[in-house]
Amino acid sequence: MIGGDDGSFAIAIISTQDPKTPITASSNRDSLCTQFSSPMSKTDQAAQREQRLAAKLRENLKRRKGQAKARSDSERQAPDPQTTPETVPVKKP
Repeated sequence: MIGGDDGSFAIAIISTQDPKTPITASSNRDSLCTQFSSPMSKTDQAAQREQRLAAKLRENLKRRKGQAKARSDSERQAPDPQTTPETVPVKKP
């Protein structure tokens, strides 16, 4: 963007298209317009919601399994001091 002294701005559009290729209406643009202009049905919304929830549940399960594994690994390496037998001082005669 280029700013003017009066507060106006100009936006330059730079094309990456080959200059010899004519610019035509893109079918991609048209599909994007129709994608957002038509509302989704309730069943489509419910299906997408279910898919999002299922993905979140899978992520949560993986995270919790990883946490449980890390917890069990750390417990295996450092035993709990309460479960070790107590040492009783022996009196010598």
